[in-house]
Amino acid sequence: MPDTCLLLPACLPACLPTCHARAQTTNVKMAAGSKGCWEITACAHGPQAGVGCGYGCKPLPKGQPKSIGDCNFNGAWSTHKNGSITSVMDGHCLQTHAHEGGAVTVDICTGGANQKFVWEVVNAKPHGHPSALYVVKQGELCVQQQG
Repeated sequence: MPDTCLLLPACLPACLPTCHARAQTTNVKMAAGSKGCWEITACAHGPQAGVGCGYGCKPLPKGQPKSIGDCNFNGAWSTHKNGSITSVMDGHCLQTHAHEGGAVTVDICTGGANQKFVWEVVNAKPHGHPSALYVVKQGELCVQQQG
């Protein structure tokens, strides 16, 4: 599936819609020609729910979800100083299966290494972009759109 987020060695940048280093709550747009943002596929909120990178970008919603699985929030993420990234929709942590080509999913937060990420600045504010570009890494691999 070309819209699936995977852990891959080719580190293409993503951008945040703000101009400061990291927002507490944000959406994450894939750069390098993609029109997609990270979102929980089909608004699923069970264990191992898939995360897509190429389905389009919703505006960041205002307020709080009305219930777990509120689909207006499936593309809203909270970044944390401990390296975790949580879904605003259901509070689950973004995670990988810690190997090249491994799927990126969300699940209950455990604090494990597979739920910790580093936001590495690639370009502080490139021409034509309203925000900084980052690669989202786990070790030497990056969260990327398949294909």
